Amino acid sequence: MKTASRTTTWLRVAVVTLGMALLALPGVAQSGTGKGKGTSSKAGKGKGVADAVIVLDKDGYVVPPTPVVTHSGVVVGIPQGVVTGVADGVAEGISVGVVSGVRAGVAVGVGNTITVVDASEWAEPQSAPMTTDEEVKMMALNGLRRASPDEAVPVLDRFLREKHTDRLRERALAVLSGFGNAAARDVVARVARDGSDPRFQVRAIRYLARFEGEETRKILMEIYGSTTNTNVKRTIIRTLGGAQDVASVVSLARGEQESAVRSYAISQLGAMNATVELRELYRTQVDVEARTAAIRALANAREVTALADIARSEQVSVLRREAIRRVSTIDAEEASKALIALYGTEKDTELRKEILRGLSRQRNITALIALARQETDPDLRRYAVARIAESKSKEATEFLAELLSK
Repeated sequence: MKTASRTTTWLRVAVVTLGMALLALPGVAQSGTGKGKGTSSKAGKGKGVADAVIVLDKDGYVVPPTPVVTHSGVVVGIPQGVVTGVADGVAEGISVGVVSGVRAGVAVGVGNTITVVDASEWAEPQSAPMTTDEEVKMMALNGLRRASPDEAVPVLDRFLREKHTDRLRERALAVLSGFGNAAARDVVARVARDGSDPRFQVRAIRYLARFEGEETRKILMEIYGSTTNTNVKRTIIRTLGGAQDVASVVSLARGEQESAVRSYAISQLGAMNATVELRELYRTQVDVEARTAAIRALANAREVTALADIARSEQVSVLRREAIRRVSTIDAEEASKALIALYGTEKDTELRKEILRGLSRQRNITALIALARQETDPDLRRYAVARIAESKSKEATEFLAELLSK
């Protein structure tokens, strides 16, 4: 099986609002709005939100020039793929429409941050055209979709025990998942348990996830406990998250020893709006990375009160700063009020600047002007005025003119 000679990664990021430039560090979303659109010779399926697409090479550097970005933030002419979705900061979902030969990176947004998943399991590796024998077998597999499950499942079971191309094996799994009965699930589960080829195992798990019910959940948890492969673990976490199985994802987050995978499980809880569980995880976790993931997940769930509590009471400065930043990503009056209240109680100068930056991100010029008027610390007052001066609003202009008249 051939693979693409150059590894590329598709990231879903927010469009930068600075002219024509598409500025983004790997894994970091910039604020802005926009829509992504493109075409592909192969259909893709999925859902999510996306503002723009960049292509990174295997070392994390932007491969120019791929999309064309207009001043309004609309991406046009993206080759080899389709991105769907409507901007709302950055939220959960996956980019779709990956063509043959491109290894797809799937970006899962948490608040304003991108967690980049090594998602080679989504990519369809470049392969030779089907032989006549393979085409005939593919037609036979498609024909079995119209057979009765009692007749088709044993045939597909035998087929999957034999040596065939991944294309044919995956089609057999797809046919089995269409039957939806216990016998078909058991065959797919047998393939999903086979960890000899983690790449294909991930595909099998995706088909296993189409069978709903407690038995499927148990099988997924069993597979998770038996594997050390990060992509397999992430796929199971994502599958359970898609099924809104909060208890299982919390269990995996608590028991996972690998920090990156644990953080990924926590991020899924934000997409599930599991705010009670996230609060508890934040309280009980010791690892700073895990607690940071919980803060970002709370922001994804738009849990302003919890974030404000962390910003107010957390002893670790870097976590307080992260909580303040995440509050500022939430476009709601409640978030602005929380930032203003935090400014009144915060003693650390750098964190107070972070609050001023947050209000600037929210374009809350009224609050910035009020704080600039009352601030007695010269450094902080200068900082507030500098943030106001970045605005083109009439209110900002009037305040700056007032300063000049004194």
